[in-house]
Amino acid sequence: MRTDRSKVASQPGNSGSSNPIGSRQEPLLKVDEVAARLNVSPLTVYGWVSSGRIAYCKLGRQLRFRREDVEELVKRVERRDLCD
Repeated sequence: MRTDRSKVASQPGNSGSSNPIGSRQEPLLKVDEVAARLNVSPLTVYGWVSSGRIAYCKLGRQLRFRREDVEELVKRVERRDLCD
């Protein structure tokens, strides 16, 4: 079933974009950006991905990360360090 985009865009609360979250979405971070932000190597980030420590999105063959998921990982690590 096709959706007529002109009808979707005219509905209240819909900007007409295909973004289901809304029109304000932060850009996704690349592996090297996450690594630089956390001062670790990209291999460490890939290790976190394979172990399930950090949430990610796949765009084709590339991994992308939401800023809030990266910050959640930092909070978990900080909490664990405080408990030691």
